[in-house]
Amino acid sequence: MREEREVVPPHDRAVTEQEIEANEREKTRAYAFSSLVNFLLPPIKLFAGITGHSAALIADAINSLLDICANIITYIFLHISAKPKEDDEHIYGHGKYEIVGSLLIALSMLVTGVLIVFGSCRTLYAFFREGVLPKEPEVIALWVAVGTVVMKLVTYYYTERKAKETHSDALHAQAMDHISDVFSASAVVIGVLGARLIPGEGTLFEPLAAIIVGGLIIRSGIGVYRPAILKLTDSTVDTETVEEIRSVVRTIPGATSPHHIMARMIGSETLSIELDIRADGLLTLYEAHDIASETEQALMDHFGARTHVVVHMEPSHPYRHTRDFMQRRPELCDPDSGEPLPDR
Repeated sequence: MREEREVVPPHDRAVTEQEIEANEREKTRAYAFSSLVNFLLPPIKLFAGITGHSAALIADAINSLLDICANIITYIFLHISAKPKEDDEHIYGHGKYEIVGSLLIALSMLVTGVLIVFGSCRTLYAFFREGVLPKEPEVIALWVAVGTVVMKLVTYYYTERKAKETHSDALHAQAMDHISDVFSASAVVIGVLGARLIPGEGTLFEPLAAIIVGGLIIRSGIGVYRPAILKLTDSTVDTETVEEIRSVVRTIPGATSPHHIMARMIGSETLSIELDIRADGLLTLYEAHDIASETEQALMDHFGARTHVVVHMEPSHPYRHTRDFMQRRPELCDPDSGEPLPDR
């Protein structure tokens, strides 16, 4: 009778099917609130920017229109990624669609930021070349900018909290967009105040504020882009997670030397693990299969119900590599005995 294995506490990202479904509902609620704010602000800011002669507020309104696009993208890709499990065309599930949505949001933020910076630089160039000053903004632009700061702060804290609770890349991308809106609206407040308090050349605070807005959008876009592209290109997980995998495997009676561990995220909540383990070379195929199955189940219990696990079994004793294998992969075996090296 085989001994019972030690139980390792579940990973903090481990989730059951019921929890995943609950997460999807929470994501949808957070998305709805975020969408409401994002749909209300752009027409107000655009109207105040045009009537109040504020280039910075118009730039911020364009940024908010980008938020609407981000909400639409998030809704589409959250809906796709929430599809249950896999189908014939997506055997690893649909989790990466959410990451694709994050990537599209990041790219749109980068393009918009560059365009805003370019337009503001043209305004400054017109002043230094021809002495043309922008118009002084009206007070309506100031009040709308202040209101935007307050609304976006509330939306950021709510969306980021829900992103952490549900481990959602798309909601985190939206939260980062909200906090960039806070900074950009703050820059608008400073720009409008400077333009109204300092006559004449003080109006140059407006395009300078717009440049700051564009720069913050670019910075946030890079912050969303980097983790999304790493996950989309199958970047490996961190060393702490790899060590957790080793720890779980070592609790399985009969399983030794977990090695060649390849782990990656195939969604915001789903981990894919491929690894080799060793067991006694005199075990029957049935016994070896039981060890492999128990290893797979232990990793799924630890990292979550949708974790994809592939285990390759190798004999540990008695075991010798063939001469042909030793010539092809000398780094994996002792050159004299042919025995596999420890933990390789």
